[in-house]
Amino acid sequence: MVVDAMESLLRDAHRLCFDGPDCMLTYQCRVVLGRFQPSQVDLQGKTRPFDPYKEPSSLSKYFRAAHSFLSYFSRVVAPDEYYFSLAAEDGDEAQRPEDVVDATDEQLAKWKEICEIVRRIGADRIENYDGCGDGDGDNVDNGLKERLLELWMLLICHTTGAQRYQSPLLSFCAMLSIKPSTRGWMEPGNFNSSLSAMIWVVQLLVFHDSAMRQQRGSGETLQLVKDYCDQYLQQTVETPMGEILRWRLLLFRVSGASVGTHEAS
Repeated sequence: MVVDAMESLLRDAHRLCFDGPDCMLTYQCRVVLGRFQPSQVDLQGKTRPFDPYKEPSSLSKYFRAAHSFLSYFSRVVAPDEYYFSLAAEDGDEAQRPEDVVDATDEQLAKWKEICEIVRRIGADRIENYDGCGDGDGDNVDNGLKERLLELWMLLICHTTGAQRYQSPLLSFCAMLSIKPSTRGWMEPGNFNSSLSAMIWVVQLLVFHDSAMRQQRGSGETLQLVKDYCDQYLQQTVETPMGEILRWRLLLFRVSGASVGTHEAS
């Protein structure tokens, strides 16, 4: 149910990107969203605007990145017990992701709200199936999408300081760099592809949150996007996206070369 709501949220956001009466993504806004990728500016000497035009297969891949993160959050971050087990050769001193990642109280509270809404939707559907009452499934579903967007903005606007891997978003992206079969490093091109998907999702959600705020009379989309990008979406800030963009710059530089394990770490 959460995955379905996330899919709907992303498609709602994507629809606002295209020409028509509902379009809210201007060229100027696309440029500002693209400016938070200094890696492209450094290597190409120009800004590449955010591109909402994706082939269906690419769009599905990018949306799956968001779905996978929510699964990681629900299984690894939110519960009190361990999800990952230690192999015998790891030893007692080995750390698991749960030992490092530390979601903020606000993030965990928002996740609890999401879980509560899911329970309400389930109860409402059962009641409607039994023919008792009209229910308010549609309204609850809209509320679920609103809470999911709020959770994502809390994750994006997370100042980590030196404890960067406490960020659930960054912890998830770090795990994408490991090959499950060999527990070795992912090839730079493949890891870069995974980061590109997450960056695109973040761009889309930052735009969508800003557009929704404008519709509520809480500011102008372009200025809100600028504020987000300046504070949280630059390599020079200690945020999850700041670190992800730094990784991506490294991957751009080494994609044509061989990098040793000690250099990658």
